[in-house]
Amino acid sequence: MEKIKDFFKKQKIYDENFFEYIKIRVHILPYDTSLEWFGCFPILEDGIIKDIRVLVPEIVTENNWLVNLHEFYHAYELYNELGCIYVENREQREKNAVNFEKKYVKNNTRNNN
Repeated sequence: MEKIKDFFKKQKIYDENFFEYIKIRVHILPYDTSLEWFGCFPILEDGIIKDIRVLVPEIVTENNWLVNLHEFYHAYELYNELGCIYVENREQREKNAVNFEKKYVKNNTRNNN
């Protein structure tokens, strides 16, 4: 999780409270598990976000890393909405997480050249 924390810090969105909160809510699955099993799931009560669960692969490949980064970003957005009415807005949420991944790829490609 340190590498993920470092990237959040580089993006200036690091929040120690978020990482403390999320560490017991993340479940790591084998790296070769089908992508359809991974995700970030809000736990709702009467439409209000009460908790979060995250399923990610163990980090073995670059793709596993990107899946982790993507789902942690979803978790970060949901964490900031705890106690609020959940608004699905799947398309925008996906766009935000994909853009976060792209920042990593761009930074990583630039640093490796």
